[in-house]
Amino acid sequence: MSRPVYIYGVKCLVKMMAPMAPSLGEEFWEVLNKGRGTRTIFEESWPKVDNKGLSVEEVTCVVQINGKMRFSLQVPSSILKDNLMVEMLIRKSNNGQKWIEENQTGKKIKRVIHANGGKIVNFVFENNQRKE
Repeated sequence: MSRPVYIYGVKCLVKMMAPMAPSLGEEFWEVLNKGRGTRTIFEESWPKVDNKGLSVEEVTCVVQINGKMRFSLQVPSSILKDNLMVEMLIRKSNNGQKWIEENQTGKKIKRVIHANGGKIVNFVFENNQRKE
């Protein structure tokens, strides 16, 4: 984190703290502004929300095979709602090749369950053993 971003964050915290602890807020504000003759903290505007900082570019997608967690994968949040795209990324990954393509030879995928908005994907394979 760069120094200007850090200072901005601390100033926002002090502004939000000031209504509950006015004397501390005023003292911290003076220290942050190093006696530059700035206004009192109560003349400052309330911090604004920056929505760009709230967006997440990648999320962790947990992959399960028959209900057991096998690996996790970083997936762009923009494709998280597209189940087919998420499945394709999982299958193309190294762990996907290992757990889905190689280890399950001869078994067909019975269903693929997407849960928690695509953050959990469960591949359910057919069981070749039949009970009589």
